[in-house]
Amino acid sequence: MPEPFPGHPPFLAAAAEALGLPPGAADDARRQPAVAQVAGLVAQVVDAKDVHPDTLQKLGELRDGLKVAARAAEMMVDLVARRGAEAGATARPAKARKAAKGVV
Repeated sequence: MPEPFPGHPPFLAAAAEALGLPPGAADDARRQPAVAQVAGLVAQVVDAKDVHPDTLQKLGELRDGLKVAARAAEMMVDLVARRGAEAGATARPAKARKAAKGVV
């Protein structure tokens, strides 16, 4: 019998590690509604003998939307970083900013 679907936390942790990001990045990603939506659909069908094509299409649409959103976020942060570099500023993850302020 295959292992049950463990939910999305292990996948997020593995993705953060693969991207060279700190574990806290997985925590931030866990709060994204589309990630929970993907995990919910996967949990419903991962052990099904037949997966409806509409479910696969919806999963693909959610995946693609997340890819576009991630790339757009990179482009926007890069824009701010380029402009901020002129003033000597650097972009840091939110957790790093909070830690620098003494907030955890």
